[in-house]
Amino acid sequence: MRLLLKSFVFSIFYLKVGVKNYIPLLVYLIISQFIIIYTENIIISILLHLIYLILSSPISINIFRCILLSNQLIDNYIYFINQSFTSIYIKKILHLLLVMVGIYLIHIIILFPFFQKDFSKSLIFLYILLIYLLYIYTRLVFILPEAAIGNEKKIKDSYILTQGKSLKIYFLYISIIIPYFLINIVFFEIITKYGFDKIFLIFLVLLQLFFTIINSAIIAYIYQGLKKITA
Repeated sequence: MRLLLKSFVFSIFYLKVGVKNYIPLLVYLIISQFIIIYTENIIISILLHLIYLILSSPISINIFRCILLSNQLIDNYIYFINQSFTSIYIKKILHLLLVMVGIYLIHIIILFPFFQKDFSKSLIFLYILLIYLLYIYTRLVFILPEAAIGNEKKIKDSYILTQGKSLKIYFLYISIIIPYFLINIVFFEIITKYGFDKIFLIFLVLLQLFFTIINSAIIAYIYQGLKKITA
């Protein structure tokens, strides 16, 4: 609970002092949400979300370096583009993405014989798989804060680091994931029922931006705690 509160307070502080660091991402989110809503194309949506992972790197790196190195938050987006640690971070986030996609596909292949012809009856398998993948993610994600400070760690290093603490980390992490997804679902249901409204779009964009910030903060604080234990 303390880490959640610290992450929330830090996120509010970041929103006040890091405006120039997140404004470019905010503009991208507005444009991409318009495209997603009006095209209703799943491939375009996936592509735009992948681009978002890269474009949000300066925000996450800024937060990671502030919390882990006690650096001041840098109120600038462009600053991070040509930094060596940014290249390492992007390489690691793509690596993590490929690993997670690979794990997902392997499990889909394994579970495929158990799927029902009526897809709705198989949703329970997919929900269980999603919960499991989120658990795996919380064990592997700590290569990212290390990359943000310029160090290259292997997926295995993150996995070993979380041994014995993985469930605690998992439940702490989903305490921010679940509210985020529930709010998204509610608003998309409202949009589907009553039609698109710019107010809803603005809210969803701000929600995604805030989630990116608090997500980075809580990962950084968890990792900081893990490093103190192993020091």
